[in-house]
Amino acid sequence: MNKELSNKGYSLKKILEIILKDRRLVVFISLIVFLISAFVTFGVMKPKYTSTTQLLVNQKFSKNQLAFQAQQVQSDVQRVYTYKDIITSPVVQRTVKKDLKNQGNVKDTKIDVTSKQNSQVFSVSATTDNPYLSANIANDTADVFQNRIKKIMDVNSVTVVSKAYPKLKPNSPHYVLNLVAGLILGIVIGSMVAVIKELNDKKIYDIDYLEDNLGLNNLGIIFEIDKNKMQNNILKGNHRPNDNRRRRRV
Repeated sequence: MNKELSNKGYSLKKILEIILKDRRLVVFISLIVFLISAFVTFGVMKPKYTSTTQLLVNQKFSKNQLAFQAQQVQSDVQRVYTYKDIITSPVVQRTVKKDLKNQGNVKDTKIDVTSKQNSQVFSVSATTDNPYLSANIANDTADVFQNRIKKIMDVNSVTVVSKAYPKLKPNSPHYVLNLVAGLILGIVIGSMVAVIKELNDKKIYDIDYLEDNLGLNNLGIIFEIDKNKMQNNILKGNHRPNDNRRRRRV
């Protein structure tokens, strides 16, 4: 498209002139795309709420094991990745869904486990369409993990650093961001349609274009006659009385 624009002598200034000339089309398309994005954001997309609880998993040491404490802490940091897999596995999530099946749509829950580098503390986040259900799922996941991890691995200390609480403000969708993105996308699409429309227009509106770009000489200008006016004139001419009718009336 850029090559075709350059071959026809279109510069950035010319493109802007095209967009301004068809600004009604650009505004119309922008408005349509904006309304579609607003409909999808407010009518189709459901609000999602996320609640987070934090856990700490470590080992308790006796007096004789204090020399190995530093090594064990580093080992616990590496084992956080294993804890992530266990939390998101059916071993834990199946029990959580069974415990909270009467509280809402637990099946569509999204569980995320995150941790900071070189930290034994990791976060368990639950995302649903209900803020209270999200908090309950996050807390119940932490409780089930506390009970199961002691049997699965040699862990004797799992601490809930902070419990999950309902957050009434949804974390998605991002209303303002979606609307702004829809408006920008509409302007881009409208501008592209205006430029493409200009490229496909084979009509010549300027006499200078014939002489400067095609090397043709202007021999004259023929004005276009409106078809409706021409037909009206023809009809008026056909309804004029002839000479014989005029004579009879006399």
